[in-house]
Amino acid sequence: MKTASFSIRLVALLIDCILLAILEKILPVNLLYYEILPDSYESSFFETLSNFEFLILAPIYFVGFRYWNKGQTLGKKVFGIKTVSKDGKKLSFFQSILDCLGYYLLPIDVIVGALVSTRRQRPTQACAGTIVVEEYP
Repeated sequence: MKTASFSIRLVALLIDCILLAILEKILPVNLLYYEILPDSYESSFFETLSNFEFLILAPIYFVGFRYWNKGQTLGKKVFGIKTVSKDGKKLSFFQSILDCLGYYLLPIDVIVGALVSTRRQRPTQACAGTIVVEEYP
């Protein structure tokens, strides 16, 4: 198993974030708050829900795709890389969650991983027992 480079992984993450941003803008809560409700109507509930929608949607996207789609998000699929257990097996649900927690600390996680890890792992990936590898057809 050949580990994927940080640059390819970063571009795949960027694609995933762009897809999430597009999805977040077309979800019903945003449409309701920004398009359907009149400008004079101010609802703190819909405004709050709209602001935190991305924080709810992102974990569902990343954990869900990794667990149910053989370790690949849509961005990783584009570049032919996937996240697997260190032994090369499919991720468990717990590993998917633990691995994705690093996205909340991404700059620190990536810098520490780049400086310390010899296997191109972020610290949260080391804790989860996962690696990102190139997928061969």
